[in-house]
Amino acid sequence: MKLASALDAIIGKGHRRPPVRTLSRPLRIGIVGAGKAGAYHLDALRGIEGAQPAFLVNRGSVRAAALAARHGVGLVAADLAEALDKAPIDAAIVAVPPAATLATTLMLLERGVPCLVEKPPGVSADEAVRLAAAAGTLPATCIAFNRRFMTGPRRAYELAARLPGIYAIHIEAPEPIDSLYQRRHKPDDELRQWETVNSIHAVDLFTLFAGPASG
Repeated sequence: MKLASALDAIIGKGHRRPPVRTLSRPLRIGIVGAGKAGAYHLDALRGIEGAQPAFLVNRGSVRAAALAARHGVGLVAADLAEALDKAPIDAAIVAVPPAATLATTLMLLERGVPCLVEKPPGVSADEAVRLAAAAGTLPATCIAFNRRFMTGPRRAYELAARLPGIYAIHIEAPEPIDSLYQRRHKPDDELRQWETVNSIHAVDLFTLFAGPASG
């Protein structure tokens, strides 16, 4: 329940539409993480008018340099604090391994930078609570729970909204744990916490349909 409550604190604020502002300059966005998720976000930014990737931060410089060159990102750094000092930003996308999510996001929030954070918001309910508290009233900070925006869940939500009430929710969210261990694409620590790392999508869907958790 603690995790669901923390998610609602972040999602409830982040998924309300913020006031629309007209910018006289590009929206400068810092990308932290040059893995698969970071690459997806850079691809997406190409299709958003006015969005400008300001920097790409990643501990491995070779991968980051290649990705930055492909997307026209001018600054590549191994240290987030260094990148923030060199290139002011309006917002950030945090796409780092789960173990680094909390510390990375806290550094950005302490500088007043709104964040789109790849799930999960930490590796435990306590870390999610800390992140939610740090986000405070900062506008537009949210977790990237993309499944609530997929066609199936959105259609189900629209249908459920027409009902007088929901008495039960059944969500099927199978996870191929065995095959993940066999492929070894993820660290063992991350696989041992897979319910938090990836099955958290199901927790988010419960809050979408049932509302804020309590207790």
